[in-house]
Amino acid sequence: MHWAFLSAAVNQIAAECHADNFSSIRVLEKLGMEQVGKKDGLLKWRLRKK
Repeated sequence: MHWAFLSAAVNQIAAECHADNFSSIRVLEKLGMEQVGKKDGLLKWRLRKK
């Protein structure tokens, strides 16, 4: 993520995971990503450049 944010063209990083994949949810939370939605059993996540 740090490498991606070094580029001026990257303003955010998005991710998806299944709502019942608790291990992935925990990783995304630890990375500081915020849950921004849910669709078709997938959770949508986002991390914005500071």
